[in-house]
Amino acid sequence: MLRRLGFAGSLCVAFVAGCLRQNEEVAVTDSEHRVKASDLSEEDARSVAFVRNVVNDYADIRAAVAAGYSAQYPAGCVQTGVGSQGVHYANPALLDGKVQMNRPELLMYEPQLDGSLVLLGVDYVVPFQHWTDKEAPVLVGRRFVRNEPFKAWTLHIWTHRQNPNGVFAMYNPNVTCRASAGGSRQPAQSH
Repeated sequence: MLRRLGFAGSLCVAFVAGCLRQNEEVAVTDSEHRVKASDLSEEDARSVAFVRNVVNDYADIRAAVAAGYSAQYPAGCVQTGVGSQGVHYANPALLDGKVQMNRPELLMYEPQLDGSLVLLGVDYVVPFQHWTDKEAPVLVGRRFVRNEPFKAWTLHIWTHRQNPNGVFAMYNPNVTCRASAGGSRQPAQSH
């Protein structure tokens, strides 16, 4: 069972929701993020494998919740015309502005018809207020995507589901919200 968040936790969740509503065109068209798994350098492939191993235990949502990924937000499954991100589980305690490969702020899951969730990958989130460098954060050799309306940097890594849009692309056409009990929602467009 997911725990209820206090006021501070709710603010973190609201922040994460804003991060998820990025302008999809930026992430989908950025060639740096559209790299296929087969085109990764050896070093980048090892890094993606490391992240996959870090979150493997979270294939069981109960383990993820026990580890602090207890804030399912936004409600419902994120779906666009270019693909989905599934449902997100955030660990509000990790929204600290640190870029740590072994500590992703969000986990992405695809809802299944039987009510279970399948782990898809991770989403790293760095609030602008916690990032003093003029340049974007970088992880696995990729710059985070700047999201002005929501004042955050984000980077997706599809560790557990192949993404034809690229390992670091924002949306995955191989993910669906069809089985989502909460329905799907379209992310707001940034202006």
